[in-house]
Amino acid sequence: KIRKENGSIIAENASAQRQFDILKSRLVNAETQRDYYADKIAKLRQKRNEVMAKTFDDSTTCAYCGQELPNAMVEDAVAKFNEAKVRELESITTEGRRCKELLESYTQEVADLQAEIDKGVVVRELHDTSVLEKSNTERESNQN
Repeated sequence: KIRKENGSIIAENASAQRQFDILKSRLVNAETQRDYYADKIAKLRQKRNEVMAKTFDDSTTCAYCGQELPNAMVEDAVAKFNEAKVRELESITTEGRRCKELLESYTQEVADLQAEIDKGVVVRELHDTSVLEKSNTERESNQN
């Protein structure tokens, strides 16, 4: 009976260790994802700053003939430039918000997994079989 229980305990301990290893693997994955989104947010901030720094640099003269463009054409070009800049900034902001949500989610997952891992793996102690072995040895010697 003790050997059977010990076999059961060994199986339980192996299962607990596998679950613990899975937790550690999930932690590594969550940390990788968290770091990816933190980096992506930093790049989006940099891109936003670059877009914000853009100014209307097109010349107010015709590239072909060199004549001054009419004010209406210049104003139209400036308006199109500003609209494109706003669309690009909106796109960056939308992507940044999405990345921020994912970053927060992975940061929480890392904290949760780390807390679970910090608890450690619980293993059960095996029953002492020396009493059983001594009993078997005595029984064998009594039979002889």
